[in-house]
Amino acid sequence: MPQSSAAASRTRRPLVTQAPSEAPAEIDLLEVVKREFWLIAMFVSAGIAAAVWYSMSAEVWYESTAKVLVSQRDPRTATNGMNEGGAEVSVDDNVLANHMEVVQSRLIIDAALDRKTSEGVALRDLPSLQAQLDDDADTADYVVENLSLNTGGSGAAKAARSLNAKFEHTDPIDAKLILTAIVMEYQAFLDKQLEDVSSHAARLVNDAKREVEAEVREAEKAYIEARRNAPLLFTGEGSGNLYVDKFRKVEDELLDIEIQELSVSTRLENVRESLQAIEESDGSDLEKMALIDSESLERIGFFAQLQMSATNSVEFQAAQADRVAGARTEYDKLLALKAEQREMESTFGPNYGPLRTIKDEIAMIEGFLDEKQSNLPSLLENADISPKTLLSAYVGFLVHDLASLAERKKELQIVSRDAEESAKKLIDFELRDQQLRDEIERKRALYDGIVEQLRDLDTASAFSGFIHELLESPDDGERSWPSLPLCLLAGSFLGLLAGVAVAFLKDGFDDRFRSSKEVENTLDTPILATVPALEKPEGSKHRLAATTLSQGGESFRTMRTILQPGVRSGKLRSIAVTSAVPGDGKSLMMANLAVAFSQTGLNVLVIDADMRRPVGHDLFNVKERVGLGEILSGEGSLADLAVLTEHRNLSFLPAGRHVTNPAELLQSKRFKTLLEEAKQSYGIVLIDVGPALAVSDPIIVGQHVDGMIFVTRIAKDRKGQASSAVERLRSGGVRVLGTIINTVGASAEFEAGKNYYGDYYKSTSTTVKSTTVS
Repeated sequence: MPQSSAAASRTRRPLVTQAPSEAPAEIDLLEVVKREFWLIAMFVSAGIAAAVWYSMSAEVWYESTAKVLVSQRDPRTATNGMNEGGAEVSVDDNVLANHMEVVQSRLIIDAALDRKTSEGVALRDLPSLQAQLDDDADTADYVVENLSLNTGGSGAAKAARSLNAKFEHTDPIDAKLILTAIVMEYQAFLDKQLEDVSSHAARLVNDAKREVEAEVREAEKAYIEARRNAPLLFTGEGSGNLYVDKFRKVEDELLDIEIQELSVSTRLENVRESLQAIEESDGSDLEKMALIDSESLERIGFFAQLQMSATNSVEFQAAQADRVAGARTEYDKLLALKAEQREMESTFGPNYGPLRTIKDEIAMIEGFLDEKQSNLPSLLENADISPKTLLSAYVGFLVHDLASLAERKKELQIVSRDAEESAKKLIDFELRDQQLRDEIERKRALYDGIVEQLRDLDTASAFSGFIHELLESPDDGERSWPSLPLCLLAGSFLGLLAGVAVAFLKDGFDDRFRSSKEVENTLDTPILATVPALEKPEGSKHRLAATTLSQGGESFRTMRTILQPGVRSGKLRSIAVTSAVPGDGKSLMMANLAVAFSQTGLNVLVIDADMRRPVGHDLFNVKERVGLGEILSGEGSLADLAVLTEHRNLSFLPAGRHVTNPAELLQSKRFKTLLEEAKQSYGIVLIDVGPALAVSDPIIVGQHVDGMIFVTRIAKDRKGQASSAVERLRSGGVRVLGTIINTVGASAEFEAGKNYYGDYYKSTSTTVKSTTVS
């Protein structure tokens, strides 16, 4: 592969900008416990031993217990005659909490400690109590500290409203005496409090009764006075408001009047405008008569008949009946059509479709009348009624209607305002009446409640408010501490916690690798091979296990298989091998990998570029002679100095003479030229370079090869060393192909200890001659 292609391949892989070791470490609890099992077991054993010692040597404590039933009597049942003693009422958690505070209060504890024994000794002076007190300690504080209270029972009675008391002390008899005194003081306290509270409450309730009774009387008096001043229409709760109904009816009539007024006003304005337009255009009397709407024709007709009756005689009507009848019919029809035309034009406009038919019919009737006019005496001429007279009457009707509507509107507005004011007054009084009745009801209810309280207090004076019956009297104290089972459990648990904590601390300070997966995650590189301790092949002094059928040999052949696709494609023609520090076995790993490649028939060249501490000549059984140093100094060539080894297809270029400037020689153009020449002559070139943390040679060489393999020895290298070395290589632009894990000296827990190869073949390793594989 040309050098430019190798460089391009390296730039395609992004450089690591953060050391893998700085990534958050994953903690496997199970693995830590497995690794540190004996350490954890030692702490658990120590905890158990300490628990046994403590239970045998600690001071013995005893506990005395008592149970008190806490409930309340309902005094109302006695008043109702249900039960002479009153029914029991269950108390809630808040009441129980208050009782617990009373029991452990200083008031009760001090009074209990002042009680005396049968020998006349105050309980606070008991020797067993004094022995537990320091010089400045208080006896009551000691009792409160060792007194515990809880509620409820056990099993099905878990929700019972009972108070459980427990007192712990070093003397069982004294524990019983002290707890008995506390219970007795608690009962006495409840009795006294009930008596005091009942008398005081009775006085307060009586005072409240008198005040509320006076307020009820005042409220009733105010209500009676308000009813006296009520409107006539108000007859009490449930009566209707007639003014509201009247107001609604008047408002409905007003709305109708306003609609009629608007209609008549609009009609009058339209008639006047139309008459003016007809006169300006010299229109006929028929056009003027057509302005009369169909609704008013009946009124106008009645008016015309009155006029005609006054001017026509019976003889004239009899003579003209036959001739005038037809003309009257056509004339009336013409007037109706004219009126319909004017109404449709004002409503739908002059372009309305049906108007065409009406106009044609009007024209036909007008022609007929013109033709017959010479033969028919005019109806209007025989009467004193003219179109102008009829139109004036029509306009007068409209004006009169408009004036009548306006007058009626004024009357209704006055009635509406009066009805509205009366309705509002009645509504206000109804609200005030309801407010007064509600106030009376509230005061009466308050009065009834106070009377009921007084009745309860009177009844409670004969009965106890609380039932504080002693269900279980304090007994002689039973041993409570130390408890061997609890001590063993606590000791085991504390020992386990301490052991796990120490194990994690120990594991956290241990910077060794634990598995190949951990190596892969820490270095961020694939694992090419996990190599076990290599045995020397029979008849050889070198550990080139690749020549054998063994687990070690298979690990190198597996690595060869992983790299071979890149070698065949020409992307991996030159590979360097390095490690973090000296002694990791990098030279041995490289030599075995070279043998594995040579077994495929590939021409392999191994260059020993570790010119400070060369060991390649020993691995390949070649005498130390001139080599790489001389070529880089210009004193030889690859063809002259490369030697064939005892392995077929495998050549070796020694490090050569000792030089003082190996880094400078490796950075020279001659080294680059040497690599190009080697890749032209060999199928793959493997280069052994110094450790990455010790010298700069790996970075120099890595910048000229297609990839570098990193070797780490699990038993020797630490995570920080390995990750720093890989990071240094990547920072220098070196392409790290993967990692070889050397398990020499590692514990049996490591994966390399699993001899799957031996399990598969069930045979010992044998030496195999190198053969050429096409």
